Amino acid sequence: MQQAMLAFVTDAVGDAQPFAPLKDSCIAHESGASISRPAPLPLTRRMHSQRRRTRYDMSAPDRRAYEPGRNEERPAPEFRASLGGPAWIANIVAPYRYSLGVRVMNIVKSLRRWGALLLLALSPLQIMAAAPGGYTYYEFDPAITGFDSMNYGITVESDPGPRANVFWANQFGLVGRPGGYAGMQRHSQLGGFLLFSVWGATAGRVGSPGSICGAFDELGTGYSCHMVYDWKVGHTYQFHLAHEGGGWFGVTVTDLTTGASVKIGSVLTAATQISPKNMTNWVEYWEWNWPQSNCYNQPYSRAEFLLPIGNVGTASPRVASISRNYVPGCYGRIDTLPIGTVHHYAIGNSPRGAVTDGGGLCLDARGGATTSNVPAQGFTCHGGENQAWVHGVDRTLRLWTDLCLDVANGQTAPGAPVIVFSCHGGRNQQWNRVGNQLRSDLSGLCLTSAGAATQLTIQACTSQANQNWQIPKPAP
Repeated sequence: MQQAMLAFVTDAVGDAQPFAPLKDSCIAHESGASISRPAPLPLTRRMHSQRRRTRYDMSAPDRRAYEPGRNEERPAPEFRASLGGPAWIANIVAPYRYSLGVRVMNIVKSLRRWGALLLLALSPLQIMAAAPGGYTYYEFDPAITGFDSMNYGITVESDPGPRANVFWANQFGLVGRPGGYAGMQRHSQLGGFLLFSVWGATAGRVGSPGSICGAFDELGTGYSCHMVYDWKVGHTYQFHLAHEGGGWFGVTVTDLTTGASVKIGSVLTAATQISPKNMTNWVEYWEWNWPQSNCYNQPYSRAEFLLPIGNVGTASPRVASISRNYVPGCYGRIDTLPIGTVHHYAIGNSPRGAVTDGGGLCLDARGGATTSNVPAQGFTCHGGENQAWVHGVDRTLRLWTDLCLDVANGQTAPGAPVIVFSCHGGRNQQWNRVGNQLRSDLSGLCLTSAGAATQLTIQACTSQANQNWQIPKPAP
């Protein structure tokens, strides 16, 4: 289904400025289909008590008052091309090639019109439906023409979970040349991940042990470097982008909590300075390109971006504008701070992770995460995708494949079996949290575990440990 809407971008003083009508696509999906998962000056930390936040976009919906399409303010759709990974990524593992976030970023121009920042591609590209996420745009002193180095800071304050696929990045331009981006991911197959890519780059050289660099050729050529990196929630990571001489630009990442640093790598360009124009940070739920993704199976995340700081003059910018991809039913918000912005997405959903009973067993879809109409069971926790659940704002419990925890055939009697079934939104797939219990919305009976590898049932609610369930919770 496609829905036409009017695009808005909020400017620095909070006025909504319209530009041309755009279209946003609601992506159809087939629940329960058998599929294979594609895999694709120093900064300082301030205390939260010192922060004054200004809220934009969406406010968090109340679970019980949830109605699709309500509580929504200032839709700001923005189209962005998400590309498959370059060919060299196939040398890692072929199924992951779409997950590395290689995308058209600074092969774009900024057009200032009616107070809005509109991105225009310089080369033909296929426009994808907007994914959940958003953007912060910065403005520097117009007297500044370029930087030799730039510091960016990212803190993931609430992790979407080890089986999530979320990208937090800083975008930059190079003076007279295309630019690129550098950032960090939560990657469902690889864990933590760092990535640095520049369009128009002609060579690359590795950085710290584990760094890999290579060329790509997809809607423009360039070089990219990446590495697996076990970043920590709550730690601020400083991305130091610097010209190293002779057109080489490199990115070093420092954990400001521990002081440890790694270098992602360097790429060779025809530029010598970083442009003060078109500087942006953004968040993207790149799993959205998969047909089974929807607003209710995406995990909650929260991340802070500090203002970028350059090495020239009074080189701290102001937030010029912010925007959020408008995806019907997906709730997000961007808070502005004196020191940057905080991005919240999938508000009302839980992070993605294990749901455990009082005996330490994990809620498990028997046989894997891709088959509908299989028993739900308690099982030894192993971190697999068939044990990674999101408790959605619609009160369903969903795997990434959009399979739901379901009381078989809508039964309401004690002892009714619980299965994993294609999501349809019925009351037999809705689970209300009452304390640590999960109660079927249809019957009021409690989800009950009976031991390892035994199918779950619903039973009269008691105070027993086998009805005590812990679901993933956002960080405070």
